[in-house]
Amino acid sequence: METQSRQGLQNPGYLRGKGENGYYAGEAALTERRVGKGRVLHLGRAFSGNSLPELLTYAGVLSPFMELIEADGSDAELSLRQKNGRYFLFVLNFRPVEISFILKKKMRFLYHEKEVSGPQTLPAFGTAVYEVL
Repeated sequence: METQSRQGLQNPGYLRGKGENGYYAGEAALTERRVGKGRVLHLGRAFSGNSLPELLTYAGVLSPFMELIEADGSDAELSLRQKNGRYFLFVLNFRPVEISFILKKKMRFLYHEKEVSGPQTLPAFGTAVYEVL
């Protein structure tokens, strides 16, 4: 008899991998199912750092800010916040040296209230907040 929770998993989009009798056959399996406006991904394997970039690339979230900024993720922490329909990009430099990055869209640098784009720098342990225009 099929349970209520299993009924929700009927006919998932089978993306890759092999299975035998309900078990994995030496290869990871990935399924996808649309739910409302989103989707659910199920990765059937022991999770490892090696699979993370591939999974995040497939989900479209490996580089969520790539339309806004080009920056080395090991140099800076990036976050995007929204308030009252406005978007704000935060850039934090955790390194003891100056870092460089490129703003791909025109933004307002809130510390000096001026519009900027293109190559930018942040001093050691510096921060910047931009309003996305």
